[in-house]
Amino acid sequence: MNIVDIGCGQGEDEGFFFVKAYRKFLSGSSVFLVDASRASLEASRNLYQKCFEEKEGIKFHFLNYAITNEIDTQKVPFYISKQEPTCGLNSLSPQHARAHGRNEEIEEVLVEALTINALFKKLNLTQIDRLFIDTEGWDAKILLDLDLDEFFVPSIHFERLHIDGPLENIDKKGPLATQLLDKFKKHQYATIPHREWEMIATAQPINI
Repeated sequence: MNIVDIGCGQGEDEGFFFVKAYRKFLSGSSVFLVDASRASLEASRNLYQKCFEEKEGIKFHFLNYAITNEIDTQKVPFYISKQEPTCGLNSLSPQHARAHGRNEEIEEVLVEALTINALFKKLNLTQIDRLFIDTEGWDAKILLDLDLDEFFVPSIHFERLHIDGPLENIDKKGPLATQLLDKFKKHQYATIPHREWEMIATAQPINI
């Protein structure tokens, strides 16, 4: 099984809980943890090393990239809290933390960037069994860029809260939300809310 977690943060996210819950079935699987924050990625690495043993046979890969929808962009600015470098509100949007009432100093850092399609090609993946995305405001843009004709991604978990901007829930049916829901419908995905702010899109059988 191939599992990709984009915006893994410090590690304790939906992707982590999935792998932890089903670890006995995942021997031989590859888990790719991706985050634009080096501090968050290191915290995630420490968590996984603490919780999983090599003998379990799960291969973990930690990748410091910003995943964007901007094609042919080598580096992008990423905005990180200087007081809390592993803050879960770090984002490609400079306004994201402010919209959540965070007023600490924000540092802009340049991070190597890939589109989601370029990431999958770089990792030689054509099937991603579980995709988890939590990029604090960039989920819809990334998913709209995802080529579902080239990559088989039967289960997609993403944050539905910041689809059209900070706190612009997918239920408000803004422009990006509408495009994303239309895309899922076109590719015969069912979408269901999950927990407080998450959503799961699952590929449905296609009648040929």
